[in-house]
Amino acid sequence: MAFVKHVDQRSRSALPARVALSSNGGSKLPCLRISLKASFAAEAQIKSTDRFDLMFGTDDDLGVVRLQRDADGTCAPRLSKAAASFRFAHVEQHGTVLHAAEKCAAEIIKDKDVDAIEITLPSWAAEQQE
Repeated sequence: MAFVKHVDQRSRSALPARVALSSNGGSKLPCLRISLKASFAAEAQIKSTDRFDLMFGTDDDLGVVRLQRDADGTCAPRLSKAAASFRFAHVEQHGTVLHAAEKCAAEIIKDKDVDAIEITLPSWAAEQQE
């Protein structure tokens, strides 16, 4: 049996992730931005040389994404004193409407086959995927 730490959704400042659809330079299509608090990134042992793939949950995991660590991954994090940030090109299933950053729950998943961070998307992202 697995246990997951309860996160009080009323105290959103304690949530470790932020997710946004924001402008993407000169492109008319928004990009997906994910930021993780520096303390959470340190706990997940994220380094600037790491590479990650973005994976979208389906079925029971709809509305959840994974940042899957992979040596050949498509995205490297940008590390600062405040956060580890990821910027992904336009994600078609999230549409073209910009959305301000929202705080989200996240957890570190580590076992023999998986080294990832699971992030529960804001309601606007989950609704777009349905």
